[in-house]
Amino acid sequence: DDWRLNPKLSIQGGFTYLDWLNAYWRSDQNMDRIQKNFEDTEGALTELMLASYNSGPARVNKALKEMGPWYLNAPDLVEARKYVNFVTSYCYHFSSEAIADENAT
Repeated sequence: DDWRLNPKLSIQGGFTYLDWLNAYWRSDQNMDRIQKNFEDTEGALTELMLASYNSGPARVNKALKEMGPWYLNAPDLVEARKYVNFVTSYCYHFSSEAIADENAT
């Protein structure tokens, strides 16, 4: 449990887990399902990884199999949906697109 108290180890663990999630979702089997359900494969991968980071890949994959592109509406992914929306809105807030929109007004 000491790694949780060490910021460097905690961040390294988070990146290691994200690398694992990336490999998991990019497997042939999962990529076939993603490509069948989403036009924007890269955007879907990002969303799936965020949801998985929050709720675990097995739960997210089960919802994806059952609900297709509406997987985030699964009852057991309520917190994941909030997390995905929070992170993506936070990323947009600091993106160059948001800054350009702000400068245009």
